[in-house]
Amino acid sequence: MMSKNNENVDTWVKEVLAKLPTFREFIIYAKLCGLRKEESIQSYNLIIELSKENRLNGYFNEATSCLEHFKYPKIFIRHTKNAYISFIPKEVVLEITQKDMITYEAIRKRLEKQGFKIKLKLLRSAWATFMQKYLTQSEIDLLQGRINQSIFMQHYFSPSIQELKARTLNAIQQLNNI
Repeated sequence: MMSKNNENVDTWVKEVLAKLPTFREFIIYAKLCGLRKEESIQSYNLIIELSKENRLNGYFNEATSCLEHFKYPKIFIRHTKNAYISFIPKEVVLEITQKDMITYEAIRKRLEKQGFKIKLKLLRSAWATFMQKYLTQSEIDLLQGRINQSIFMQHYFSPSIQELKARTLNAIQQLNNI
């Protein structure tokens, strides 16, 4: 059932990219990061904002190819919904820096105008389902923020993060080829 859902999401992504090139980078980013809809939009806009201020290196760690959401706790660390890190290829981040900021309403209106259902929320679950081929469930939970802060800090600041980065970026490359 989940495999069928992912196929539907992949088809939706391809159709949206073909008809709405304006939102191409955002849709690809949302598909590859595994964040919630709101977090994806906030992160996307933060990349653009920090890039314009020449402060992107305070959010995107090139050495680990990682967006460090935990550095912006007012945006990404909340009572039950957290986002700590996202491994994203540098070229995806660089493409985003050349774009304009977006809003959910703008995306929703354009999708509806083109006759598309709003499936942005499904991108997160499709990401998690796809990643099960490459990562353990606890690693997926770490990357999707379903752990508490103390456990995150123990894992993120350990040597094993490099191995997790490598496997995650490999999986993202596979996911991006779909």
